[in-house]
Amino acid sequence: MGEKVKIFIGYETKTGLDLALHLKEALEKIEDLKLSAFVTAENIKIGEIEREKREEAIKNSKYFVVIVTILAPHSVELKKEIKLAREFNQENLIRR
Repeated sequence: MGEKVKIFIGYETKTGLDLALHLKEALEKIEDLKLSAFVTAENIKIGEIEREKREEAIKNSKYFVVIVTILAPHSVELKKEIKLAREFNQENLIRR
């Protein structure tokens, strides 16, 4: 079996978390695609350094998916994630 394709899902916490979790679950259910999705709220354990884990996950992902909600354009952290994804040359996918 080949290695899973890693996807980082970026979202604004208050309005996008539920969508991010549903998208992660849906992507990982499609076994033929061999996808692994990263959602900060679910994939970072208590005690881990969040910023470092997010940066590592973005760097190691092939795709960066942005969930655009009403508050997403105002999220400082989401803007930082998008900037990192651009620096690491991820293929960007936009989800509304």
